[in-house]
Amino acid sequence: MFNKHLNNYKTFFIILPVIVIIRIFSGISSDVDLYSKISSKLLSGQTPFLNNFYFEYPPITAYLFGIVGSVMKVFNLKSLFSYNLIFILMSAFFIVLSYLLTIKMASKLQLNLLPIHVSFCLFIVEYRIIGFERYDIFPAFLVLLSLYIVQFLNYRNVFLSGLFLGLAICLKLYPVILLPLYIIYILRESVIQKMNNILRTITAFGLGLFVAILPTAVLIYKGFEGIVKFYQYHSNRGFEVTSIGTTLALGGSFFGVGKVDPFAYCCEYGSYDIVYTYTSQLKSLLNIGLALLLGLVLVMYYKRLSNLNLNNYKNLIQSSYIFVLLFVITNKVFSTQYFIWLLSLGLLTIGFITNIRTRKIAYFLFFSSMILNSIILNYFWRFETEISILQIMLINLKNILFWLLFMVVFADFVIKKPIDKMV
Repeated sequence: MFNKHLNNYKTFFIILPVIVIIRIFSGISSDVDLYSKISSKLLSGQTPFLNNFYFEYPPITAYLFGIVGSVMKVFNLKSLFSYNLIFILMSAFFIVLSYLLTIKMASKLQLNLLPIHVSFCLFIVEYRIIGFERYDIFPAFLVLLSLYIVQFLNYRNVFLSGLFLGLAICLKLYPVILLPLYIIYILRESVIQKMNNILRTITAFGLGLFVAILPTAVLIYKGFEGIVKFYQYHSNRGFEVTSIGTTLALGGSFFGVGKVDPFAYCCEYGSYDIVYTYTSQLKSLLNIGLALLLGLVLVMYYKRLSNLNLNNYKNLIQSSYIFVLLFVITNKVFSTQYFIWLLSLGLLTIGFITNIRTRKIAYFLFFSSMILNSIILNYFWRFETEISILQIMLINLKNILFWLLFMVVFADFVIKKPIDKMV
């Protein structure tokens, strides 16, 4: 298998260092500059939460940024350039880990590896800014690693799976929605494999989560009040201009339902938001829709796992992707880096589609949305004071492509026969 795809590996590992060098000498991004300041404050014993960082990101991220600062201390490095260099190299390392782990999982599941090679080569080129200079690759890899480990159902691995998922949640909150899927999977697989102590198995998973999350929740958030403030901070955010909210608001405005302000503005959260007459009502509708769709997927997932003859692990990956994709496309904030969360899970899930025509359509939508999202990121992200017609068209087309991708994957999940046993 390795020899068959050797050229694809070569392509990736030739492109990667070129992009890394380009990024290192392309200046310092505002994100890396912020990470460096947070790291410096943390290592000097000060509270590191600048620019509402305390509430905008799960606080454990400050310690991730502090790792880079600690490495700099060891080698007596002090410049911002050094911080940028180490952070980019660390990101590149985790991109490589994600690439190799995705290949390993796909090989084990007997999937076509070519789309994975192509996607990661495209990713490091098209997402060369956020892929290397924002930290989303770290929680995305931890989720993937957690999913990989949980299939080997023993107490140690279940604990590690919970630990890595907990760390991912502490870095970026979105993986918390996967908890019901994990719990159902562990319980059902424990029954199928006739493990002697099911309670001990689920406790091991819970303990892993507890070890990862408790320090963040208690020591850093300073108790329940801090968690409530964190929730309120994000609840008050408006519709970011590239989110589905913009598409729905523009559609409503077109049909005479409310009015959209033609100007985007940079709000206190540092994002460009859309102003719409019925913003709060639209938020509520999206939240209700998300809850209903997640509930439907969860019920179907449980029913599939009730059949003892099915490959429950494949269904866990597929349901995880649908959960994360739903969370992203219904979110009032749809930043371009969210695609990093979808990359590996999406490639694995689309590979499960047995109908060749449906799988080709899914790959087309996946690559189209990936490329269009990167075009918006690289060339149309700055809105200044007015959103152009071209930007509106690209944003709406991107949102439509992601929703079409969801509908294809979801329809395959609902309509086709349950996934067969792994050979």
